[in-house]
Amino acid sequence: MKDDLMTRLTEARRKRLKHELEDKSIETYLIKLGGLFLTPKAFCLSALSGIMAYFTPISMVLLVLLIFVIVDFVTGILASRKLKIPVKSKNMRATITKLLCYFIIVIMAFFIQKEIIKYEWFEIMNIVAGLIALAEFKSITENMEVLTGNKIFTRIFKTINDIFKKKTNSNTNQNEQI
Repeated sequence: MKDDLMTRLTEARRKRLKHELEDKSIETYLIKLGGLFLTPKAFCLSALSGIMAYFTPISMVLLVLLIFVIVDFVTGILASRKLKIPVKSKNMRATITKLLCYFIIVIMAFFIQKEIIKYEWFEIMNIVAGLIALAEFKSITENMEVLTGNKIFTRIFKTINDIFKKKTNSNTNQNEQI
């Protein structure tokens, strides 16, 4: 008798599930959609997944900036030890503050690019992230110079800087001639 009851319950569940899957009315869709917001936990999960989906385009940019800041942090600590400068927690906290500021600036640039100035050619977020990455790269090259005692890293950065200056000067001269 118990097995018979379980079989009927299972069959009833299968029929109900089949009916729900076949029912594609707007009412059923709205009821299921409303289930996402029934509990505070479901609402928070829905909101969080929506926010994550919105910021997906900049996730790799933020990850790259995180890697740059971590590499700068590690090379800075190693350079400080080599120079026998004590590493203080105050300086370590500054790295966290710097990282948060970088993230906020990139997110704000993303808002401007996506919501305010909606042109495909307008890539302010990439420009801002690139400038931040260059600043971190310069700091990393300075730390590497201290660690290795070789100025090759500073020369690399100076060469990159000279290339940008030449490109900028040639563009400025062309604009003046026009």
